[in-house]
Amino acid sequence: MNADYTFRKESPFSRQLRVSTPHTNQPGGEGVTDYKPNTELYKERHWHSQYQAINAFATYSHTFNDKHNLKAMVGFNQEWRHWERTVAMRSGPISEDLGSFNLATGENIELLGSKAEWAIRAAFYRFNYDYKGKYLIEFNGRFDLSSKFPHDNRLGIFPSGSVAWRVSEEKFFEPLRSWMDNLKLRLSFGTLGNQNVGEYDYIAKMKVSQGNYIVNGANLSYLSTPDAISSNFTWEKSQTINAGIDLSFFNSRLSASFDWYQRDTRDMLTQGKELPAVFGTEEPQENAADLRTRGFELSVNWRDRFTLWDAPFEYNIGVNLADNRTVITRFDNPSGNIDDFYVGKELGEVWGYTIEGFFQTDDEYLTHADQLLVNQRIRNYYLVNHPVAGDLKFKDIDEDGSITPGKQTLSDHGDLRRIGNTTPRYSLGVNLGFNYRGIDFSAFFQGVLKQDWWPGDDNGYFWGPFTRQYLNFYPKSIESMSWTPDNPDAYFPRLAVYAANEGGNYEGSQLRVVSDKYLQNAAYVRLKNITLGYTLPERICQKLKIIRSIRMYVSGENILTFSPLYKNNPDRTVDPEQLGNGNAYPFSKTFAFGFDIKF
Repeated sequence: MNADYTFRKESPFSRQLRVSTPHTNQPGGEGVTDYKPNTELYKERHWHSQYQAINAFATYSHTFNDKHNLKAMVGFNQEWRHWERTVAMRSGPISEDLGSFNLATGENIELLGSKAEWAIRAAFYRFNYDYKGKYLIEFNGRFDLSSKFPHDNRLGIFPSGSVAWRVSEEKFFEPLRSWMDNLKLRLSFGTLGNQNVGEYDYIAKMKVSQGNYIVNGANLSYLSTPDAISSNFTWEKSQTINAGIDLSFFNSRLSASFDWYQRDTRDMLTQGKELPAVFGTEEPQENAADLRTRGFELSVNWRDRFTLWDAPFEYNIGVNLADNRTVITRFDNPSGNIDDFYVGKELGEVWGYTIEGFFQTDDEYLTHADQLLVNQRIRNYYLVNHPVAGDLKFKDIDEDGSITPGKQTLSDHGDLRRIGNTTPRYSLGVNLGFNYRGIDFSAFFQGVLKQDWWPGDDNGYFWGPFTRQYLNFYPKSIESMSWTPDNPDAYFPRLAVYAANEGGNYEGSQLRVVSDKYLQNAAYVRLKNITLGYTLPERICQKLKIIRSIRMYVSGENILTFSPLYKNNPDRTVDPEQLGNGNAYPFSKTFAFGFDIKF
């Protein structure tokens, strides 16, 4: 019998003093202004969190007739968490150095607070059986009760099981042992639950607000209409079936493992069926969707040694490859809105327009499909109300004489089409290494062989001066990067500031429209780590007496990256491992040299 109890308490406290700092934005000290005027304040934040957990389990094991091995385990788990936060602030601090509410004189005083708690109670079990190490069976599961769901929907039951057959232990396998060492077949099925929701999402809540009407000398407070809550609100469940095989050959020099799996996520907590506007509030969260993920994982390793110049040379090579695709299998979207879930939608898919090139003259638009409504959210973004030389030319795929997104449904998506997918595909890892006469070497490559990325709005790393006039493509010139009559085959269109940011009415806002021309291939392979070391011969260390071994090494991280991502500025390159919105700080190259000394 084993049992443990965990108690953790945290009470962090923070202060903030914000004052205005005079500065000038003109040469010679003229035009002195205040930085963020009228935002001076003093704030204190008090946070209290308390977590408790109880775990208890008992195990039983026994072997019968030296053939049947049995092991069983049952247990209990309970967790609680309570937290509360209080925030107080007052405007008008009179000191730039000392923080205190007594040193603030402003009339703007706010006191905010919130608290929440959740608990979970569970029973779990595991049962293992094997016969002579050849046939293996395991069953396990959990029964969970969560306070984050309505009383009648709190129970989640999550069983799982697996079987395996070590074929290489059978007598009929004997003729193969000269070259195959191990063959194991595996099959498993399991379910898991997800309760990653708010503590009180299942409860209708009314927000307290203060109106502008004064009653009895004070502003009148009122309660807003609560959001809709669905009665269909309980655990998300994922069910996974996995089939695998493990192999080894030639005295385990070559080993391989392959797994194929299918994971069905059922009752996803997401926005439910689209409701008419007269409903009066947003669609509630409910268990409204299912999705299916299918994928594989492959691992192959070779490890061997041979004699080179009277000394053993040991080396190893390992390759890992994994891939999966996820598709929506259930969702109520009768209109087929492509911006929402729909049956058959692959997660990560990108819809966009096709670009034919640039208009080369100001009058060429007269013989081209009308593209003023290329995106209904951006209207009249041409100052002259039509494209001019150097603007993008969108392809009229449906040949109706106008570039539009249609109704943005599966049955009518106008000139939109699926142009890519942002989900990383074919994740790759490669390990290399050797050992020879005290010299050791290792290298690790990782990468993604297929992934698309859209730079997004206002991404200065990619769009350069098309977002802000003070950005550039240094060391490349703007003239070489953007369209001009002398450079008709440039990568970017004619230069127009704010063309790629949120300024929807600025000239050239066409870059905000997702298109295949600027959809990036974000595949990459990176040398994550490389290490070269040398260990002094043992006879030398013995002379030092107190030192058993000395190893010198030099290593580097993120040394080389191979990627087709478009690079318009080597100093502001988007990192393929940290795409996000493209503005994340890239991984740095790191070199290290050191000694490992054992006494």
